[in-house]
Amino acid sequence: MALTLREVCGLTTEEIARAFLTSAPTLAQRIVRAKGKIRDERIPYEVPPREELPGRLDATLRVIYLVFNEGYSASSGESLTRRDLSEEAIRLGRLLVELLPDAEAVGLLALMLLHESRRDARATPQGEIILLGDQDRSRWNREEIAEGVALVERALYDVLARTDPSPVVELNRAVAVAMRDGPQAGLSMVEGILARGTWPSTTWPTRCGPTCAAGSGRGTMRGPPTSGRFPWPCRSPSGGFSSGASRSSEVPRADVDFGQPGRPRQASCPTGRP
Repeated sequence: MALTLREVCGLTTEEIARAFLTSAPTLAQRIVRAKGKIRDERIPYEVPPREELPGRLDATLRVIYLVFNEGYSASSGESLTRRDLSEEAIRLGRLLVELLPDAEAVGLLALMLLHESRRDARATPQGEIILLGDQDRSRWNREEIAEGVALVERALYDVLARTDPSPVVELNRAVAVAMRDGPQAGLSMVEGILARGTWPSTTWPTRCGPTCAAGSGRGTMRGPPTSGRFPWPCRSPSGGFSSGASRSSEVPRADVDFGQPGRPRQASCPTGRP
């Protein structure tokens, strides 16, 4: 890991030593030993096959986080932070989530975005640090906060889907995915749940379906195989319903805002789960 930070990520020996809470000479010897092992065992530099990626995820996450940490709080220099390192770590985090959308990778990207959102409010023009309670919150990056919060919710339901798999968890996860990846992505997940026929009725899915359908511009969505297509009463911007349903026949819906970038997004879970 130290060798990767030095040779691939470009951090100095002193910066890496600070991250590992050790001295620079000790860290330098560790790097020398790692290089010697690669040379003596003739370990090739190659991209691992996809099936080996999960086993390397933990080390990769640590490297990305340590790069971000040096950017968030620089160990040397006149500036409190290093934007170049923070932005590079976030870029790598995005690539990792695309390549291996594990909950831990998603969670790390969320953590970095939420921290980075406060960059402009963390220091005075003279470079003095401003504590969290004294920061001007109007200077926080709302788009990064919104994306970070959506990623946290997505990671939460990814974990629940593994530890407590059920259609209820899948449905809540669909809302979180819609908030992060767009309403069409969530809508496809809801349709998949209905298509499997695991629900005794469509009562619960209809709480999420209208919001996803409305956000994607669709007023209907495909129901269970035996039901063909059925209308989802989607509220239009004017307050009406795109399916022509009356107000009295409105189906309960999740209160999710897929609004303008940077606008706070809120969702109420129909199942009562977090």
